Amino acid sequence: MEKAGVIERKSSIEHIIKDHTCCQWKTRKKRIHQVIKSNDEYFPKGWKYDTMENGMLSFLEWFKRKAKGATDVFLQDPYFEDVALFFLASADTESEYTVLTQTHLKTNSDGSDAIVPENDMPERKKTIQLCILQNPTLFNRMKLIVKDIPVSDNKLHDRYILFTYPNGKSEAYTLSNSIQGATTKQPLLVTQIGDNAYNKLRIHLTELLDKNSIETIYDYREQKELPSEDVSEIADPGFYNWLCSRIGKESEIDTRLILEDIFGWNTIPKISTFGYGLACIPDSENYNIIQNAAIIIKNNNEWIAILKDFILAKHYSQYPVGFIGCPHFGYGYRNPSYLVELSFNEIVSRYNIYILEYAGIDTDTFRVWGQYYACQILSKTSPEEAIDVLKQLRRTLVTIRYDKQITPVFKATTVLLNALLLQASYCDDYKIMDILLKDDEEWCRALGALLLVYYSRNSEFDAAGALNKISNKNELIHVCKLAWGLQDRIADMNLFYSRLIDVYENKSSDDILKELVTLLQDPYIIEYKINT
Repeated sequence: MEKAGVIERKSSIEHIIKDHTCCQWKTRKKRIHQVIKSNDEYFPKGWKYDTMENGMLSFLEWFKRKAKGATDVFLQDPYFEDVALFFLASADTESEYTVLTQTHLKTNSDGSDAIVPENDMPERKKTIQLCILQNPTLFNRMKLIVKDIPVSDNKLHDRYILFTYPNGKSEAYTLSNSIQGATTKQPLLVTQIGDNAYNKLRIHLTELLDKNSIETIYDYREQKELPSEDVSEIADPGFYNWLCSRIGKESEIDTRLILEDIFGWNTIPKISTFGYGLACIPDSENYNIIQNAAIIIKNNNEWIAILKDFILAKHYSQYPVGFIGCPHFGYGYRNPSYLVELSFNEIVSRYNIYILEYAGIDTDTFRVWGQYYACQILSKTSPEEAIDVLKQLRRTLVTIRYDKQITPVFKATTVLLNALLLQASYCDDYKIMDILLKDDEEWCRALGALLLVYYSRNSEFDAAGALNKISNKNELIHVCKLAWGLQDRIADMNLFYSRLIDVYENKSSDDILKELVTLLQDPYIIEYKINT
């Protein structure tokens, strides 16, 4: 009882109810339960619909309030990894963060603990190091120290957060689970540690951090300074000077000669510089050079391989060749890369039609001009190969569990998908649509179907022939339903009506009924019936 008495309590509330065993005019106190008022917090799992609360966002807001104005923030978390890193970065405070973790400790899929052999490189250590390295503009501005304790010294279990403020005040909390999975798999309980326990905890942590066996994974004080925002946009100054002499006047442009020079040697820096040169000239000259380059490169397997490698492998290079360390110049309003992660029905929607209508407008280039124009040229030269690159980028993109928009792969995917959609939106041969409709991957077919409906607004487009390329009946139904939603803009709406009827004739009566009920619930259908 003496130990329990050190729990910090600020006040309590006693509930009073009537005692119906006594006379009506008499009451007596009955203690139902006691509510302890403290700084403890509870954050629900996932999204709590009735209170419109997101557990992780609420926890982040709480953390930001506590970290604001703190000189030091200490976090002990044995399973600290990439999600927790981005969590700390999202707080956006000037505090110095010290993290104590244990990368040799891992959790198996069955929930049991396991230990990485001492001489092996733990995956979590590599993840932490790569995460910081890959996002210098995010982490290099942070005062971040990450320390790793070997399991031979002490097997960590508890999670602590300690905040120290300039006035000497400190606050300490325990977490019911690691930040890595907090509020994802289970709720998170944050409990404040009282004075007596806190003093003992400080002594324990000081002794722990003084151990010589502790390895520093990352220390901001030992890192080189970030590249400045005015870092050079030109990877090959000599080539750029020569390029300026060639593209200064439209009549003197020799695209073949420029490509031969790029192909000859120092190819990667020259592609980057070529992109910067294109960004510096008028759109009319720019367009002609890109068109000529696409014609010259077409059917040239060596050049196509170079462009694919430049986008797929070099997007991960330092700026200006790749997206790592690229300066912040603001963001475009329409970045469609989220489409590659959606289902067929989510992609084929009225909202996403507008993505096609505004393709190429207000989209982000990130000012990595070599990547930007390499994507445009590859999309014009070989849409098949551009889609293949997009698929490979997507495999990485869908595995990222933190903020994707700060990663090089997100930026590369955005730039390439914009280039493909721009090419598809303004091209009359519909080649990109045909390639996508025949693809094995659902998201590719969905993009193709979206293009099909987009093209169907033009009376010269062979919508019937395009619809014949959709073999999946459920996908065909969804395409026809989207066309119905855009009926006033579709050239031959009767075609889509007849295709719906054809599909329903081959379905059971129960399936047809369900489909029709769903269809009739669409407000566009009701509006159409009222108007007609």
